[in-house]
Amino acid sequence: MLIGRDYELSILENLRKKGKLSGCFLFFGPEGIGKFSSAKIAAQCAESGTAIRNNDDSSDLKNILTECLIVSPDEKGTIGIDAVRRVKYFLSLRPTNSPVRCVILNKADKLTDAAANASLKIVEEPPEDSLIILVAANPDNLPSPLVSRLKKIYFPPVPENIIADWLINLKKADKPTATAISSRSFGSPEFASILISAASKKKKAKVDFKFNSDEEYNLFVKESMVSLYNDERRDSGRLAEFCRRVAAIGQSNTNKKLQLQTIKWTP
Repeated sequence: MLIGRDYELSILENLRKKGKLSGCFLFFGPEGIGKFSSAKIAAQCAESGTAIRNNDDSSDLKNILTECLIVSPDEKGTIGIDAVRRVKYFLSLRPTNSPVRCVILNKADKLTDAAANASLKIVEEPPEDSLIILVAANPDNLPSPLVSRLKKIYFPPVPENIIADWLINLKKADKPTATAISSRSFGSPEFASILISAASKKKKAKVDFKFNSDEEYNLFVKESMVSLYNDERRDSGRLAEFCRRVAAIGQSNTNKKLQLQTIKWTP
């Protein structure tokens, strides 16, 4: 079940009822708040013609979807032109088991320039029997002509009280812990789940600065920012320097391990 996404799912359900759950959409908002899961639920309901409900286990939908292509960044962390060519070919085929063919571009803000331009050509004239959803945390990284052709649904951070109630009821956290974790979660149930898991172990895992995915890196950055902010020394200069180095990492091929070790662990 998605946490705090009833409003966004109600928008999608209203579109489905009106026969308008087709064409090209942009689901945007912070990381870890349910955009991708909502996209999978929308695709499954578009395929089956069933109502959109917030009681589907979206983690299992990939095995249920029969007319849906899900595209995510490759090992380099980007979505290249070859992936978009697969999308174009996929959409050129007629659906056989459902009314529509669906494409979900997860982390679409990782499209290369060539891939973004190729995507623009697709969304300018999408097939009538298609649903295309771009999921992005940073839509500003996408070309404005592409964004302008998408129907946009914003996914805001989940309110702290909703995350706290979820931690209490489903994660069996006590109220003080749930309140503390929710206040540090950046409105992300995914991040809150990681924090509560770490808290339950009651020990700090050894940090080796080896990131197997963008998700691991992003979550480490968030945890580090919270740790620096909550440090009793409240060294604002150190926190600002950490943010500066993270920004530098995002803008260039900088050594992540060296940059983060230097600022996080130097007194």
